[in-house]
Amino acid sequence: MPTTIRSRAPFRVSFAGGFTDLREYYEPYGGSVIEAAINFYSYVTIRERHDDAITVRHDLLNIAERGSLGKLESISPFYSKIIEHFSPKSGFDMILNMDLGYGSGLGSSSASIVALIGAFNEWMGHGMNNYQIAELAHNMERNALSIYAGKQDPYSSTFGGFNYIEFSKDEVVVNSMKLDEDVLRELQFRTILTNTGISRHSGNYVKALIDRINASDAAVLENLGHIRESAKELKDRIYKGNLAEIGSLLDKEWGYKRKLIDGMSNSKVDDIFTIASANGAEGGKLLGGGGGGHILFIVNDASKYRLMRAMSQHGLNVYTPDFAAPGVYAWHAH
Repeated sequence: MPTTIRSRAPFRVSFAGGFTDLREYYEPYGGSVIEAAINFYSYVTIRERHDDAITVRHDLLNIAERGSLGKLESISPFYSKIIEHFSPKSGFDMILNMDLGYGSGLGSSSASIVALIGAFNEWMGHGMNNYQIAELAHNMERNALSIYAGKQDPYSSTFGGFNYIEFSKDEVVVNSMKLDEDVLRELQFRTILTNTGISRHSGNYVKALIDRINASDAAVLENLGHIRESAKELKDRIYKGNLAEIGSLLDKEWGYKRKLIDGMSNSKVDDIFTIASANGAEGGKLLGGGGGGHILFIVNDASKYRLMRAMSQHGLNVYTPDFAAPGVYAWHAH
């Protein structure tokens, strides 16, 4: 019976520190982020074949591709680069799916790459640890696929949990935040994700930001410094269980973030923030690289459902995610 491997890797919510995980920034200045893996996943299934044919199917994206071990040119680089890296000895059928589409601002691209690596790692018995999986995923994004992205997403999808991650030229340190269960669940209760309905390719915004970092743009570096410090401040607030001030901290960080590059926000995003403010939101920020995707809002027990109703009345999807989802996991399917 052919071997069948499945894997899954979670999406993430970035609370603070985004863009300081770009190597152009953290190598000279150091970076830090706070993020939480959430219960939306990217899935990969690999079913071994007895010939050298390779098929790739992604139902959500209507992708159906076919190649062979010696002929990967007909398969998208997003998949073929990872196949080439692992060099399997037999053909296979590969099926990919995800709970939300790309352009969500929730790290979906990285989750897909991490799930792919996790599946091949399990199938071929490479025994890679979490740091090796996350580094390979990031190298695939930045080098093999030329995707302009920071490091937090592959690390979040690989490790899972609720983390404070520090980046420097020499290392990445994932500090698992062992939060009191009451604090974690209260933070989850207070968190709402709102889908703007705008799917965007964040690489365009990130490339523009990288150019400004490389040019030592003083205003950009100052704002990134504030964003990095926001992650440290938020970490202290969460550890102390002082959740009443988190909304205002997110508002401050969003103010710094939207100054980084043109197009970070737009009229629809601004309108959603206006609706949220009018219905009791304590603060919020746009997630991901800018321009669309999801917005994270912090609410209280008096405003949560009022805000959710208001968003729904404006045709916007809202939900409360589960935090601290487990990281990448692969298994043999029976």
